[in-house]
Amino acid sequence: KLLYQAALKEGLDRDPKVQKVMVNTLLREAVYAKVKNSDFTDESLQKYFDEHQSEFVVPEKVQIKRVLIKVSGDRDDAAAKAEAERLLAEVNADTAKFADVAKASSEGPYKRRGGDVGFVPADGKPGLDKTVVEEAFKLSVGGVSDVFKTDEGYNFVMAANKRDKVERTFQQMKGSVLRKVKNEKLK
Repeated sequence: KLLYQAALKEGLDRDPKVQKVMVNTLLREAVYAKVKNSDFTDESLQKYFDEHQSEFVVPEKVQIKRVLIKVSGDRDDAAAKAEAERLLAEVNADTAKFADVAKASSEGPYKRRGGDVGFVPADGKPGLDKTVVEEAFKLSVGGVSDVFKTDEGYNFVMAANKRDKVERTFQQMKGSVLRKVKNEKLK
């Protein structure tokens, strides 16, 4: 108690870390202790799940590999298109070389990953041109697009893999539903 009194005299209660501990302790006692899992009935969880079912659906996705050749001061439109078409011919001769071609020649942000953008849903990914996603979704697994133009330059893509849409049941998602409902109540 003496040390506590000395700490108060030193003004340590104004330290942001101490204040954070005090706030968390207050929240634990005044809020978190009053909201229990048992407060939520299966019926209320089922109702939330039914009303927010789209939040629990994993959308269809395609794994996109992309090669981008930019138009620049050093390379005009025709030269960029010709280079993209030359690289596409190389990939079409052996699609297993896609990653090597992307690492060596692509000017896109995923060059170091062999052009692998990752799995992308139909509604896209921030920073990725919508046309790239649309072209990839047209392809079957292992398929390579023709050269197409975006604002960034000339592209071709490969659909390396696809994942189907997954609709989960209430029983599969009951724990997630409980966490969401409980967090809303805590807020």
